[in-house]
Amino acid sequence: MFDYAVTGGLTAVINLILPPFTNLVDPQLVAWGGAVIPLTILGGLGILWLWDAQIQPKINYTMTYRHVYWITGILGVLAVIALPFLLNIGQLGAGGIVSSQDVKALEWVRDHTPEDAVIVTLPNGVNASAWVIPISERHSPDYAPLPLVLDPADAITPDVTHLFIPSDYQREKDAFLPDSAVDVYEGLIYALGGTD
Repeated sequence: MFDYAVTGGLTAVINLILPPFTNLVDPQLVAWGGAVIPLTILGGLGILWLWDAQIQPKINYTMTYRHVYWITGILGVLAVIALPFLLNIGQLGAGGIVSSQDVKALEWVRDHTPEDAVIVTLPNGVNASAWVIPISERHSPDYAPLPLVLDPADAITPDVTHLFIPSDYQREKDAFLPDSAVDVYEGLIYALGGTD
């Protein structure tokens, strides 16, 4: 939860400092990328402190460089073996790679909507939402898929003008598509509140 608190704060700061660029760069992704490295370093330092101050004195074990080399080598081999599996798991049904249909729909948004349009990707937190800003050049708040944080209906705030339903989620769209949404581009882009 600390990670989300830090990135949320950084997102707010980036939105204040760089408003002209929020149509081209997702502030939440920048904040997350900027915060993940220091948080990882802090976590590693905490683990080292825990080992030195709490665990090592109790088990009376001193780790030599030889042990460190063996452990690092084993972890490296396991990481190389696991990497292809982790990459495949991340792509299965996640919508992280947008289809050519999705790209055309987002290009339609770029060419047919005002510059101040706000596009929300439903369902919340799907990876395809990362493509909305660079392709459509429109603002798109991205909501993390945290449990009990955001209902799909809550993502549709009064400033939202359009919804993007990635092609991977077409079968499920009736579950979260509001009644006021009007199809403006092949079932992928919907207008809200009379906008088109």
